[in-house]
Amino acid sequence: MSQSAVSLVISGKAGTRVSAKTAARILEAADELGYAPNAAAAMLRTGLAPTLALAVPTVTQPFFSSVLLAAERRARESGYSMILLNSGSDEQWVKRLADMLRGGVLAGAIAYGARPAEAQALADTGLPVVLADAGAASGLPLIEFDFSQGMTEAARHLGELGHTAIGYLAANGDRFTYRRRRQAFTSQVVDQGGAVVAVQRSASLDFDDAVHAGRELLRSSPGVTAVMCDDDLLAAALIRAAAPGTVGSQLSVIGVGDIDLARMTTPELTTVELSAADIGAGAVDLLLSEQPTARQTIGSRLVVRGSTGAVG
Repeated sequence: MSQSAVSLVISGKAGTRVSAKTAARILEAADELGYAPNAAAAMLRTGLAPTLALAVPTVTQPFFSSVLLAAERRARESGYSMILLNSGSDEQWVKRLADMLRGGVLAGAIAYGARPAEAQALADTGLPVVLADAGAASGLPLIEFDFSQGMTEAARHLGELGHTAIGYLAANGDRFTYRRRRQAFTSQVVDQGGAVVAVQRSASLDFDDAVHAGRELLRSSPGVTAVMCDDDLLAAALIRAAAPGTVGSQLSVIGVGDIDLARMTTPELTTVELSAADIGAGAVDLLLSEQPTARQTIGSRLVVRGSTGAVG
């Protein structure tokens, strides 16, 4: 086993230059010896700290916790650590992130859900940044969800159950990812002869705000028999807002995400599955691959549980 092979594997730069079997043996030996890479030495060699950043719109959203977990695990496998930035609570987050990249504090960054102006500002730095679920035409590498299949399946599912008057509980803000979800769903509902007859926007993704918005949607639109929600937290809030025992029988509810919360509601939540693990790990892979124009798409699918049922 050559010294160069050991160096490549430990630094996370082996790629296809070292066989998977050899790499596994090297990592196993390093673990048995208690070896830990010397971060200070690496920074002296490269001028960069072996640290990546993940910027997300809100750290309190359970979905982003899962994204961070997957990204951190993949970064660690490649010899990097990961820090988290709450971009939604800091108007200067782009400047702060760019300053950290320029100063060598970070080797690269992932910007989740960046708005077009934010994405362009990051692209203008010329520094290693990957966009996640942003849809911004900035020229940066991009990894995103394809909502078309999952949202189309959700609309068809409701149509097959006889729902034609459908409400929509929307997230606050005007992020591209939410617009795309709603457009894909609404387009399919209209194509099959139904209509989204009411849209209610929650003041925030805070659970209490979402419950209030759900109650307002149901109060103002008594003819609605089903509600599509921008994410699982909003869907859980709508279940709370609905009259006890009505969800799944008199009212159908669908979320997006398939986070753990989807299996904790009563009834369990029908939802469009998005893989937080795939987008978190994939974003790190894209960042470390140094492909400046790469683009990757992750699919979606409907998971049917007890919160949807036929029109009574």
